[in-house]
Amino acid sequence: MRRFAAAAAVLLVAAAGIGPAAPARASVESELSFHRGVIAYAEGRLDEAVAEFERVLVDEPDDAATHQYLGLIAVEQADFERAIASYRRAVELTPDDPELRLELGSALLEAGRNDEASELLDPLVAADPSLARGQLLAGIASYRLRRYAESAERLEEATRLDPGLSREARYYTGLVYAYLGNVPAASDAFAAVQDQSPLHPLGQSAAELGREMEPYRGGRPWELALTLGTEYDSNPLVVGSLVPREDDVRGVASLRTSFRAIGTERYELSAGYDAYVSLHAEEDAVDVQTHLGWLAGSALVGPVRASLRYDYSYTFLDLTNKFQSVHRVTPRLLWSQSRYTATELGYQFLDFEYYRPNFDPVLDQDGNRHVASAGQFLFPGNWIEFVRVGVAYDHNESRGAEFRYDGYEVNLRAGLRLPFQFRVTADYGYTRREYDEKSFFDPSRKRDDDVHRVSIQVARPLTEALELTLYGFYRNNGSNVAVYDYDRAIVGTYLSYRF
Repeated sequence: MRRFAAAAAVLLVAAAGIGPAAPARASVESELSFHRGVIAYAEGRLDEAVAEFERVLVDEPDDAATHQYLGLIAVEQADFERAIASYRRAVELTPDDPELRLELGSALLEAGRNDEASELLDPLVAADPSLARGQLLAGIASYRLRRYAESAERLEEATRLDPGLSREARYYTGLVYAYLGNVPAASDAFAAVQDQSPLHPLGQSAAELGREMEPYRGGRPWELALTLGTEYDSNPLVVGSLVPREDDVRGVASLRTSFRAIGTERYELSAGYDAYVSLHAEEDAVDVQTHLGWLAGSALVGPVRASLRYDYSYTFLDLTNKFQSVHRVTPRLLWSQSRYTATELGYQFLDFEYYRPNFDPVLDQDGNRHVASAGQFLFPGNWIEFVRVGVAYDHNESRGAEFRYDGYEVNLRAGLRLPFQFRVTADYGYTRREYDEKSFFDPSRKRDDDVHRVSIQVARPLTEALELTLYGFYRNNGSNVAVYDYDRAIVGTYLSYRF
């Protein structure tokens, strides 16, 4: 994001013909090379941008903006020594620009040159304590140089000046308190980072560090949560226009437990059991009881976390009649590119077995399903916790021809943190499914489904252990076969208590 903002700013300033970012060039060719370099940088063509900026330096070796861009590019290419050299030259040419000094300090920290970073940043924040990013970087440098009390003070000041820096500042605050032996304070700092950004790499690392410290603060390796709620459902039987239907209200209850056998920053192994019960006011034929057991493990290898989870669920109707069992295996890779982005690659294998009899073999839903997915996470910071854009391929191999299909999905998900401790998660997905055979219910055509779904969840803690959640869901299952053409809306309210 900074790349595009910087490039746009330089182009605008250059177009206006003002400011130090676009000084008068020694030649037309130098001017063109500079702007070609800016555009190439903004579009991610970094090698081309370097070539253009180096052409500028042939005619204008003392151009500060060009040296700054070369430093930015070197950081993105993880060549921090080259970045330091470029930023140093830019600072020499414009010594009164504090942002350039901050960029140089950040590059020095990335290169592990902590003493030099401290020597640069300490006088900078002393001269202007209002530099929030300066306080953050100086706090990190102090932590690495084992000046823990000084580091904690600077990190706290960075959070106060700019709440958008709180994730990084609190993470390092947790590390500071861990080294000072203040385990409760460290755990609280890591918990704050995890609550703020549970999907961000720093949030995941904070969660792991917090769990690793639990034995030292009397923590426990198990979790238990009970949820009670009520739901309105406009179409509980999930049927299309050919079948009469009526809406319903149901009470729901769930119990979730987990036990962590291993929980370190790099490795985790845990198991759990979830139970779910629904009791309907009208449609008593679809009262549901589900039991689910799971086992999950993960390992961190460099910037990539590899995980594997196995689930087995067993569902009853009417609390006694067997309905369905599912085996599910889910391997996943999460690759963290930076504090702002992460890529997720996943696969899921499902094996279904239904216990209700079918009056025709073509309607047999037993079989396997394969889902391959990819998603890109963005972590903008501030009140936008995360944004995920994803795609998935879905292949269902049921025994009965009625339910065999190939499909794909595109989806968009976002998490927000609003004032007064409200957390909002919004999700939209579009699914296209093309079925292999002509439908049992309409022998003249193959079934095609176009599915739109949207959901929103709003949660707010009422106490340390009690949380209130509101949930809304809408699905439009557009199909060329009438029995599958339906819409469905669910609205729910839930109270969860964590023991």
